[in-house]
Amino acid sequence: EIAENGQNTRDTEVLVTLFDSFGDGHDSDVWIKDQDGNILYTLAGGWTGTEAAFGPFTLADGAYDLEWDPAGTWLSEQTAEVTLASDGSLLVLVPHSYSVSHLEKGLLVHNQILRLPQ
Repeated sequence: EIAENGQNTRDTEVLVTLFDSFGDGHDSDVWIKDQDGNILYTLAGGWTGTEAAFGPFTLADGAYDLEWDPAGTWLSEQTAEVTLASDGSLLVLVPHSYSVSHLEKGLLVHNQILRLPQ
């Protein structure tokens, strides 16, 4: 019925790995938000080391932002990558910046995460 009404959607399970270039972790949260700015998932701060992985998160087709809490320290050290939970394929690398970058295959980095093809 959904396919007959043109409302076919695909959910995608992703992992988000946060990286700290200095290697001491990060003190603040990072949020996965929908297009309306609603927080869907919180990636808790307070981790140590060079990286921390979160998920899997199930995302329907659409656009999402990955936003670092601006109260966090040393935000310039932070980056992230989004991979498929199923096989680890890289979907997008996310620099900590507030610029917009377009990638192939419908992915969109917009401070920050991705657009799943519709």
